[in-house]
Amino acid sequence: MFHSTSFEAIIVAAELVLAISGTLILLIRALRRRFRHRGLAIGIAVKANVIALRYEPFTDSNGEVRGEPGWRIVAQSEEDSHGEARVFTSQRLWMNPKSHFPLGSKIVVYELPERPFGYAIQLDRLPGGEHK
Repeated sequence: MFHSTSFEAIIVAAELVLAISGTLILLIRALRRRFRHRGLAIGIAVKANVIALRYEPFTDSNGEVRGEPGWRIVAQSEEDSHGEARVFTSQRLWMNPKSHFPLGSKIVVYELPERPFGYAIQLDRLPGGEHK
């Protein structure tokens, strides 16, 4: 049915797709980490109140559930000089943050002035320091 050369070509193509996918995933993670560190280093500190802790599934761009669910912290800033309050959502956390960030507690968010929607939430109260 299959010639060995066509079968080998299919295997090589599949390996190439997996290698490119893996490289893209690592690149995206590195860029997110770099953006987060940049926000924590040079961002403008804003105090916010924790208003919700959400446990949600991991969904892809089509809305289909993929992988393990995770936690997110939702915080709202106090009104700024223009009378506006902003809502911030943390990246996915793999542990319940309730004991470290209870509802109503204060949290620090670092906004990047050059990016209107760019921010990083300081999560240094989580154990292990993985989100510092």
